[in-house]
Amino acid sequence: MCVGKVCILTTGSEIVADSIPHFIFFCSAVRCFNGRTNLSNQLPALYMKLLLTIFLLFTVSCLSAQNYLMNNTSVTDCSGTFYDSGGNAGNYGNNETFTKTFCSDGTSGTHIQLNFSGIDLAPGDVLCFYDGPNTAANLLSCSDDYSPGSPIIVQATAANSSGCLTVQFESDGNGVASGWSAVIACVASCQTVLANLVATTPAAFPADTGWIDVCPNERIFFNGTGSYPQNGFAYQQSDLTTTFEWNFGDGGISYGPNTSHRFDEPGGYYVQLFLVDAQGCRSTNLINQRIRVAPRPGFSWPGDATEQICAGDTIQLSRIRAKLARHPHAFFFFGRRQPLRLAGFARWNRYSI
Repeated sequence: MCVGKVCILTTGSEIVADSIPHFIFFCSAVRCFNGRTNLSNQLPALYMKLLLTIFLLFTVSCLSAQNYLMNNTSVTDCSGTFYDSGGNAGNYGNNETFTKTFCSDGTSGTHIQLNFSGIDLAPGDVLCFYDGPNTAANLLSCSDDYSPGSPIIVQATAANSSGCLTVQFESDGNGVASGWSAVIACVASCQTVLANLVATTPAAFPADTGWIDVCPNERIFFNGTGSYPQNGFAYQQSDLTTTFEWNFGDGGISYGPNTSHRFDEPGGYYVQLFLVDAQGCRSTNLINQRIRVAPRPGFSWPGDATEQICAGDTIQLSRIRAKLARHPHAFFFFGRRQPLRLAGFARWNRYSI
C-alpha cells in the first residue's frame, strides 16, 4: 500500500513501478510480471526484512543528496550537486554577483572538492575559486584559466585549515550561457598536485595549443613531470613518490613519467596525464594534448602506369590541388619503416624509392 511516496510492504503485496523512484531487486526474493512486482507469499520473513531494510536505506541515501544553486547562501555538506542560478536546465542571468562558500559537514573528508563536468560562460563572465571561507583567502583559479567546456576539479588545499572553498561568480549584461554543474565531495587534506607535459616527439605545433600530427601506428613519445607548489607544508611530494597515469583517449593507458604510444586508427584524440601523490591526492588540472592521426592514403594509377615498381626505380607522382588543400601534408609509403613526407611538392616531380 502506498500513500504518496511512502509505501508499506507486506507479504504478497504489489507495487506499481511508477509509484516509487528507487528499487533494489533480489532475483530470489522478487518476481516481476505484467509490469508489476509481486512479493511471493512463500518467502521467509528474513528475506522480506532484508529487502525492506536495504530498500529504505537506498531510498534515503538517494533523497539526501541536494542540489545547490549559485547564490549568497553558504553550504555545509559533503554531497549534492552545485549549479549556476539557472539550475539543471536553465541559463544563469545577466548582471549577477554571487559569493558562495562550501564547507565540509564532517561526514567524510575535511576538505571540499568540486568536480565540474564543464563550465560554459558568456564572454565577460567569470567564476573564481578561493582557498578558504571567504574571498580574502588565496585565489586558486578562475574559469578563464581552463579550456572552455573541459572537466575540472577544484579543491581546498592542505594549507587551508578550514577546508572550505569559496566560489564567486560575476556576469555582465551582455548575454548568458548554460553555466555549470559540479559534484560536491569532501576529501582528505591535500597539497596541490599539477600535471605538466614537458615535451613530445614529434612536437606539437604551435607548442602551447597545437596538434601533434602523425601517421597511423607512428610512435609518439611523451615526457611529463609534476608540480608541487605546497610541497613540505604537511608532507613531502616528489615525482619519485607520485604515480603517473597517461590516458591516450583510444582506450590505451600507460604509467610512468616517460612513455610512448601508437594510435592505430585515423582521427583526433586528447591525451591526459593524471598524477596521484604519496597521500593519494590527485592532480587537479588537465593537459588536453591534442593528437591528429592522418587518414591512410589511397592511390589511383593511370591506365598506362607501370604495373611493377622495384627498388631503385624512379616514378613520377602528381597530386590534385583541391585534395592537397584539405591535406597539406602528403604521405607516401614504399615499403619503408617511416613514410616519405612530401609537403607542398610541385605538381609534377620525380622521386626515387
